Amino acid sequence: TLREVNVDRVRRIMRALYSQFDGIFVLNSDQKKLFEGESFQLQHVFQTAHWASENFRRMPQLRRSAIAGLKKADVVLPYAGRLSEEKGVFELPAVYEAARYANPRVRLVFAGTGPAEGKLRELLPEAVFLGWQPQTSLAELYNRADLLLLPSTFDTFGCVVLEAMSCGLPVCAYAVKGPADIIDHGVSGFLARSPEDFVGAVALFSAEPEAYEPMRAQA
Repeated sequence: TLREVNVDRVRRIMRALYSQFDGIFVLNSDQKKLFEGESFQLQHVFQTAHWASENFRRMPQLRRSAIAGLKKADVVLPYAGRLSEEKGVFELPAVYEAARYANPRVRLVFAGTGPAEGKLRELLPEAVFLGWQPQTSLAELYNRADLLLLPSTFDTFGCVVLEAMSCGLPVCAYAVKGPADIIDHGVSGFLARSPEDFVGAVALFSAEPEAYEPMRAQA
């Protein structure tokens, strides 16, 4: 097909370009396999290192503090990042509904801004919208929260995963690209392979979050 021809043309152009360099850096193991594989056959492909700012660290004194208008007993499920459709944020109403059915104490918190904010406020009137947050405030939220939600399927790495886990916060994300390199499924968080998996994992966690408290240390 015309599409296949165009894709192959782009691949050959990319291969010719990258072959001129002594090495290339990529963001995740999927990209490394792609460039080392049959399609590109490149050598000297290196997976980059990532790290979180020193602001993101465990602060046990905040674990059950009441911040951002949340009660100490609330089960806090935050989303942090740009509020836009490509980030998968419109999956979160279904996730929240299932989580609330499993545990009425669940609260959904958004840290970030973007074009989808207005629609999300309509769909989730009970959610907490914090707007853009500096690193120090995000770290406090992560230490207080129970499970970070990352419904995006296109992020090439996802530094928010590192930042949350550096605070001892487990993460539920899709088993793609960056998150799959970081999260150990069932140990330091959850890796979903479909929207149904994602909803099920969050609902299971929400039903009995105390049972998953050891995940914090693993994260």
